[in-house]
Amino acid sequence: MSNRIRSNGADTPSSETSDRVVVPSCNGTLQKRVLTITVAAFLLIVWQLGARFFHDRHLAEAAVQSFHQRLNSAQYREIFSDADAGFTEGKTEEDLLKFLQTIHSRFGDAGNSDFSGISVNVRANGTFTTVQCKTTFAQGSALETFTWIRAGKMLRLYGYDIRSKASLTR
Repeated sequence: MSNRIRSNGADTPSSETSDRVVVPSCNGTLQKRVLTITVAAFLLIVWQLGARFFHDRHLAEAAVQSFHQRLNSAQYREIFSDADAGFTEGKTEEDLLKFLQTIHSRFGDAGNSDFSGISVNVRANGTFTTVQCKTTFAQGSALETFTWIRAGKMLRLYGYDIRSKASLTR
């Protein structure tokens, strides 16, 4: 006596008795559910990242504005004390205060800033927001690059660079 396995509605002879397992075909419902869940999870992740990016952008804009207000008011110690250890590492407080004083005396008070680029990078040692902006100072314009590190719900200054053609001629 031979066993028969049904395949595509036809009987096919088989010499195997019980070594074969016939798996019923999936009608697509399970596949649709898995695809729907995958797409929903992907959209949730993208939404979360987008929301965090815009939140960090607003924090960075406020942090740049605060930095400029403090620079304009010669509150260099406050800038130093609120900065992250990454900004102050390897530098003395006096060196950083002199650096900030030099920027203020060379460029004057900071005015409007036009943000030209922002990036948010999540690394093992923290979340970094880097902002580039063209700032109008009393004595010309400059391109500033700020790097902020997230500390709880706020950003702390991690790096600062300023470049201007005017600074090269003085």
